[in-house]
Amino acid sequence: MYRAVLFDLDGTLCDVEAARRLAEAEESTAGVRRSEHIAQHVVPNPDAIAVLSALQRSVPVGVVSNGAARAQRMKLRRCLPGLTLDGVFISGVLGCRKPDPDIFLQALCHFGQAAESVLFVGDDPVTDIAGAAGVGMATAWMAHGRPTDSLPHPADYVIESLHDVLEIVCP
Repeated sequence: MYRAVLFDLDGTLCDVEAARRLAEAEESTAGVRRSEHIAQHVVPNPDAIAVLSALQRSVPVGVVSNGAARAQRMKLRRCLPGLTLDGVFISGVLGCRKPDPDIFLQALCHFGQAAESVLFVGDDPVTDIAGAAGVGMATAWMAHGRPTDSLPHPADYVIESLHDVLEIVCP
């Protein structure tokens, strides 16, 4: 049984690729930083609020994300409106980026948990899966239909939907 669950933001809890395409298609962002422009158009994973809310009835839930603090907070507000997370760890605030062990270790320290008791859910094979596994966390890779041979480090679980995390954590 896992005692906490941490999620990646971009590509896991929200779709930033659609927002990037939109930002590239627009001719002017009227002085707005590109990362903030993307954050304004990010598309939430439709299952994110329901799954994270359900998980929070059993375990603490947090986000570990790379990016500028302001842009990542904008994405969180857009993708998880009204949801209060138990911890948010943003590289732009902490000064270290995934896959650097320090960002994961800060999250573990915040939750007061040993690495093996925490599940990390992410979509990037290197920054998310290899990074979290490198400190001893269990990992769930959001595959998005990609083959598992693209993983440099095997994930403990391969998932296609956030609902799969409920089956792992709350069987």
